[in-house]
Formats: sequence, structure tokens, C-alpha cells
Amino acid sequence: MKKFIFFSVIVLLIFATVGCGDKDKIKEDCECEYTAPNRLEDKYIDNESGTIKKLSSPYSEELLFAIVLDDPREVPLFPCNLPKEYKKEGIKVKVTGIRKDCSAQSKPNIKIAPFFKLNITSIKLNTK
Repeated sequence: MKKFIFFSVIVLLIFATVGCGDKDKIKEDCECEYTAPNRLEDKYIDNESGTIKKLSSPYSEELLFAIVLDDPREVPLFPCNLPKEYKKEGIKVKVTGIRKDCSAQSKPNIKIAPFFKLNITSIKLNTK
């Protein structure tokens, strides 16, 4: 299952980095480029613990950052507005925000892989 999720995230990262638009600009509004019609409702993430992970793509020089929550049922979240001081591998954080389902689909009602953006409303270092 972990291999499937990891592979799915890599595939989505490749799709996300070859799209159109200004790659140096983070979208503050956290809108999705691709949205499946059967997407999940937005979910409020409240003071969840997680770790910042740095990802790279063979199609872009831009580094992507994800927040991997400690909850094993969650997939990595890609923050739209991660503050510069948190853009470091391995930082433990507590985060609050709105999770948006930006999963793409290959055929009607079949998602390629889960892909979630996070509009952060609060983030702080987790000192535990």
C-alpha cells in the first residue's frame, strides 16, 4: 500500500510540474488545476502533527514541499502557502488549514491517485 501511495504521489508530481503557468509563483488561493467530479469535500485539518518533506521532479528545477501527517491514513498534503522558514526537510510541525481534493481522473469516476493541497491557516514548530 505504501508503494502504491508513493508511486501515485510521484506520478501526480510529474503531472503537476509539466502543466502550464508560472512555476515560481505559489498559488495563494489554493485552487486545483485538475479536479475529479467525484472529489472529496474540503476537510478542516486542525492542529495536526506532521513532517515537512522535500521532493524533486525530473521535469522541473523547482523543489516541492509536502507535509506528511503522522496519521497513517492521510496522504501527503501539498501546501499552497508554506512560509519560507518551514521549507526545510525533516522539520516537525503542527498545522491547521483546509485540505482540498485535487485528484485527477483517467476515466469518469476513476481517480488516478489521491492528491491534496493544503491552504495553511496556522503552522508552528512541533517541539514534542
